[in-house]
Amino acid sequence: YDAHPMGMMISALALMSTMYPEGADPDCESYACEVMAYAANENPKLSGHPVYDQLYRDEEIAIAEDTGRDPYRFIPEGVIDHDARRQWYDYNYDPKTQPEHLVRYHQTVTGIDRVVGDLVEQLDRLGIADNTIIIYSSDHGLLNGEYGTGGKGLLYDLVAKVPLIVYDPRDSQGDRNNESNELVLSIDVPATILAYAGIPVPEAMEGRDLNSGEAGRDEVFLESLTVAEGNPFIEALRTQEWKYVRYLQPQGCPYTEEQLDFSGQEPIFEQLFHLVTDPAERQNLAGVEEHAWTLEQFRARIKTRSAELTRHGRQYKEDVPVEIRPEEDVFCW
Repeated sequence: YDAHPMGMMISALALMSTMYPEGADPDCESYACEVMAYAANENPKLSGHPVYDQLYRDEEIAIAEDTGRDPYRFIPEGVIDHDARRQWYDYNYDPKTQPEHLVRYHQTVTGIDRVVGDLVEQLDRLGIADNTIIIYSSDHGLLNGEYGTGGKGLLYDLVAKVPLIVYDPRDSQGDRNNESNELVLSIDVPATILAYAGIPVPEAMEGRDLNSGEAGRDEVFLESLTVAEGNPFIEALRTQEWKYVRYLQPQGCPYTEEQLDFSGQEPIFEQLFHLVTDPAERQNLAGVEEHAWTLEQFRARIKTRSAELTRHGRQYKEDVPVEIRPEEDVFCW
């Protein structure tokens, strides 16, 4: 453990426990074998640790039903390249290595939970817990075998969503237990922090104060420009009832700003999910005649939102000097 200035005991093992323990099998020929084909607690550094040694290892952790099954059932070959994705998430494709991955995954979540607990206890010791607002979030989600794949870069809810907890000690117990299903964005967090501090949210900021009663949106626009892991460009619109996803022709990496103007492109694949009856996004309704009108509405709407984003980006470059990195300095996986 490392002692930090606030007195919290933060475990650095959370960052090092899940990869490459000492004594890993040198004959492994795949990435999955190299990083997941053994129990991480074979590393003697983890011996006796309350989280990263035995926790969850005596429990049967169910893997996703899709693990190891054909991933092209969901997004067809030619749209996505799973050979490229497997370079990073190979263990998610293998029913034999996925259980070990999930043990480590749950251990890491527990480790973070304990760090947050340490933070709260230290605020109490300092006597400032009643005057401290805590906002907790994280990076986006990861697929763990669902849809036959793993990792990130796609726009399923399991990937696109993030946890968001706002704790205000001045709230009543009822307010603290309130869970909102409104559509909000991570850009709302800075606006909320400014509002808590009594600072007006600048007009240039697109985020909304989560406590304003006006943060919820009718729809959110999503995009993934991570093409280096076998993915195409992807855009999506999500409402409370529907999600529309369009996959666009990948341009390779690096790509230029001009190639992010999708106004003249048609999608190479589409998905339409009715989230009320299909929250797991399993039934693609894009080719179902009954939903043709809904599909056309989303097609038109996403073209408008995408074009707005392109114009906004170009205007920003005119308003704010931006130094573009030389192409040779751009890193591609």
